Amino acid sequence: MEHSDPDKPSTKQQIPDANKNSHREIINTDVGKMIGQEQKQQSKNDRHTTYERTNNRILAGILVVTFVYAVFSGLQWNIMRSSMQLDQRAWVNFDRAEVKQFKIGEQSIVSIIFKNYGKTPAKIVAVNPVIEVIAQETSPNFAKENYAIKTTPAILAPQQTMAIYLKDKSILSDYNFKNITTGKDLIYIHGIIKYVDIIGNHHWTTYCMVLDYRDMKTWSPYKDHNDTDDN
Repeated sequence: MEHSDPDKPSTKQQIPDANKNSHREIINTDVGKMIGQEQKQQSKNDRHTTYERTNNRILAGILVVTFVYAVFSGLQWNIMRSSMQLDQRAWVNFDRAEVKQFKIGEQSIVSIIFKNYGKTPAKIVAVNPVIEVIAQETSPNFAKENYAIKTTPAILAPQQTMAIYLKDKSILSDYNFKNITTGKDLIYIHGIIKYVDIIGNHHWTTYCMVLDYRDMKTWSPYKDHNDTDDN
């Protein structure tokens, strides 16, 4: 008859403990695998998120650059188009004037020449010139241009000129003749020119010239009323 050693664990006890340990190892292995898979997936998700962020930043940068380029190109085109229009448009202005008649007992007559200095025709050219004989210290009355007779030719080609003849309403007296030839009174011509270019834009030019009494030939720009639009 065999006697069991009380200090030695029985086989029945060892088997359940081994099974428990094996089960724990399996569980730990599975948990480790799950954690590893989760870490891999998280790493993959992080890389994907980083990739998306990088792509979004690149796309945003491309959009910003494209927008800036489009704006810059638009501004550049507008500047070029405006420059081309200014270079090619019609420019009608005062060209010269000449005293045709200056005799005592008759009306003074002045011819005014207007010219299209531009590279394209000017249409519906309207001029309303005024002649004034006033004291030297007096300024011309530009409001008179609103009541002046307008002359409207059909078209004024590039470099083409047109002449307008002005008569002073008053008869030149001895007194007026003396005042003019001594510089007490001055002869002014002024007005506004309106016209339309071939694109359809409306333009205007103002002018005011004063006659040199010493030679009765030279016309000089007055200090005011010499301007043009910049359309």
